[in-house]
Amino acid sequence: MQFLALLFAPVRRGSCRCAALALTLLLVPNGLAAQANGQLQIHFINVGQGDAALIISPLGETLLIDSGPQTAANCASATGIITYLAGIGLTKLDYHVASHYDADHIGCTDHVAARWPIQRVAYDRGGANVPTTIQYGEYAAAVASRRQTVSVGQNIVLDSSSSVPVVFQVVAVNANGFPVSNENDRAVVLVLRFGTFDAEFGGDVSSTMERRIAPAVGRVEVHKVHHHGSATSSSAEFLAATRPKVAVLSVGSPNAFNHPTQTALSNLHSIGTFMYWTTAGDGAAPQPGMDLVANGAVVVSVFPATGTFSVNAAGTSTPYNTWEGPPCAYAAGVPFTTAPARGTAGAANVTTTAGCVWTASSSQPSWLIISPHSGVGSGSLTITVAPNLSPVTRTAVMSIAQNSFTVIQRGRTREPADFDGDGTTDVAIYRPSNGVWYILQSSTNFTAAVSYTWGFSTDIPVPGDYDGDGKTDVAIYRPSNGTWYILQSSTNFTSAVWYAWGFSTDIPVPGDFDGDGKSDVAIYRPSNGAWYILQSSTNFTAAVSYTWGLSTDVPVVADYDGDSKADVAVYRPSSGIWYILQSSTNFTAAVTYAWGGGTAIPVPGDFDGDGKIDVAFYLPSNGIWYVLQSSTSTQVTYQWGTTGDNPILNAP
Repeated sequence: MQFLALLFAPVRRGSCRCAALALTLLLVPNGLAAQANGQLQIHFINVGQGDAALIISPLGETLLIDSGPQTAANCASATGIITYLAGIGLTKLDYHVASHYDADHIGCTDHVAARWPIQRVAYDRGGANVPTTIQYGEYAAAVASRRQTVSVGQNIVLDSSSSVPVVFQVVAVNANGFPVSNENDRAVVLVLRFGTFDAEFGGDVSSTMERRIAPAVGRVEVHKVHHHGSATSSSAEFLAATRPKVAVLSVGSPNAFNHPTQTALSNLHSIGTFMYWTTAGDGAAPQPGMDLVANGAVVVSVFPATGTFSVNAAGTSTPYNTWEGPPCAYAAGVPFTTAPARGTAGAANVTTTAGCVWTASSSQPSWLIISPHSGVGSGSLTITVAPNLSPVTRTAVMSIAQNSFTVIQRGRTREPADFDGDGTTDVAIYRPSNGVWYILQSSTNFTAAVSYTWGFSTDIPVPGDYDGDGKTDVAIYRPSNGTWYILQSSTNFTSAVWYAWGFSTDIPVPGDFDGDGKSDVAIYRPSNGAWYILQSSTNFTAAVSYTWGLSTDVPVVADYDGDSKADVAVYRPSSGIWYILQSSTNFTAAVTYAWGGGTAIPVPGDFDGDGKIDVAFYLPSNGIWYVLQSSTSTQVTYQWGTTGDNPILNAP
């Protein structure tokens, strides 16, 4: 291999490398030429509940750590180790290392060695305290002619003639002399060192051995998760010392051990380690944004010249900097930090120097979606916020190139007259002459209708979601007896409740004043300017009241401050002023807007889509809508109407 190493040695600028390349193509089999790509490759092979990792050096030397799984029938199956190694074009195997003698780590060694005879050395922990299993016997026979026992401090070197060799440092074998009674802690532990890149392979060692070897391992970029994510490995102490950027979990699905455990995952996630799984396992579930299930091999490629590496899994490639990689400074700009309930999207920009790797993640990837998740050098990414169908404001944190941004998305304001609960307003009328509600349902694309007989000619319709099921209830307020009659959508409009709440001269003003996702029963009493609110959060058993308004004021209930609660608000026609008692201050502070006057008709609504209701009025004399936008405090107008028209009010 020394001759081949010379062929791949760097060529000085100005010299010709044509002859060297021609000789390489003649002397190296095509499969091996494909393997030797100038990068260090680590193939974590999906062998089910077992371990196998093939390392290919930049110059094409190969070393296989373990050859699971334990059953011979799986070795050459469609997803077995033989099939995988043949599929990537492996033509020879220089070294083999058995971490320990459990069957799920050596069960296919004899099959591998039969297909690719070990050219140099088969390293293991030796012949002391060996098991009496069939698999061990087959392993020992397969490697007998090449077998050597490793020792602590020994280095196994690939590409020895290269200026950047691949070195496997032995940091543990046979528990480093400590008394142990289990095979797992006797494992050979290797640390791969290649330029600024380090990776650790520790078989199935427990937390006891992890604590002993942590100082020798030091900080690493990649960690092969010990013992398939069991609760007895991946200790917090070991991980605090090694701080892997990436961990690879080799685990079977299904398996009989409930691997991986939540203990192991929590310890790894707590230090920010991103995990790649060969399968979904049969234990704790992967965490979005912290775990990626490959359902196949996980391949690490290392680029020594740039101090970077990438991980390829499940059709994606993610770049990373090594701990000692190039010093990089990052700046990031995002298009928004607040989002409307309907959702939005925009481009974020990353500024850094060439070769610097950045990553991006979201704490709530189900609705705050970032793509791509990584890049090299300056670039851009798309941030998408999905619609928020809940009335509750939600918050997420996105990390972009080492910069953190908090995104707040407003809760969805209930669509008025959404009787079928599809998130869209239905076309509905109440006919006083017969007390019937006729509802053309949006869920049928307005092709089918339902009707309910509910009310008298003198009743006032007060639709709202009083039972909190996300659908509008059929409801009326009867001034003659001050009673609310509510036909509940949660019972498919078959059962009703009623509340005696109001006098004949009161004005019904339903709204979600307490922010529990249900409409409250509420009235405004012009005679004393008081609001009386029977709160749904108390199951309509307790009330609050606010004195806010004059006898000639018009109540304009809406969520002006965007806290998903209705504000107590009135419009005063005599002065054209809006008086809003804000729910976000627990109804202790108010704002006012001079916006209207004369014959203006108040028409509050979320015209700019920021999740807050805008102050607006319609002027019948000229058919113009005047909107004071809450998002910008600027004024816009719309010419839509003519004399005698009546504006349709859509604010909840």
